[in-house]
Amino acid sequence: MSKNDISYEYLISNIHYDKETGVFKKIIKSNNGDIIGFKPTGCTHSMGYIRIYINKKWYLAHRLAWLYVTGKWPVNVIDHINRNKADNRFINLRDVSSRENNSNTSRNKGTEIGTERCAYGWRAYIGVNGKLHHLGSYATCDGAKYAYALAKYQVEIYGYLRPTPIDCRKLNYGNRGNRNGNPKSNRRKFHQ
Repeated sequence: MSKNDISYEYLISNIHYDKETGVFKKIIKSNNGDIIGFKPTGCTHSMGYIRIYINKKWYLAHRLAWLYVTGKWPVNVIDHINRNKADNRFINLRDVSSRENNSNTSRNKGTEIGTERCAYGWRAYIGVNGKLHHLGSYATCDGAKYAYALAKYQVEIYGYLRPTPIDCRKLNYGNRGNRNGNPKSNRRKFHQ
């Protein structure tokens, strides 16, 4: 109980959670222990998550929501299905592995799946069986998207990434030499 040091019983006796709205409220008790009201609790973390201060420690609200409804701490990480980190409705939460959670992240603006902007143009990559394969660097986003589409097609057909029958030097000679195969000259030229 090092990371999750409050119990389910302690949580439900001090915090009220509405699973339809995702709102947490602190239970206000009188001196004799009777509930006299509720006070909204929690603040937004710099990463966009809601945090709640309980018993001199900060907790992420989505993890507390999971504990409140299921009666046990989540085994893995809690994923916000709609990608809104402040939406803690129980219907929007799921206990998933880190890998599944990372697959539900939004891409950077200006990039496509399998491509990213780099100092020399565009880089193409594809993930196959948990490994990331670099497909080359290209002068344009369209060139990188084409390389990704070709690799994706190969993975769908064959189940693994095959060496392409296309001469890579004609498409990609940024890090592998020029069109003549000379690795020393024209290192930063790309296929137009």
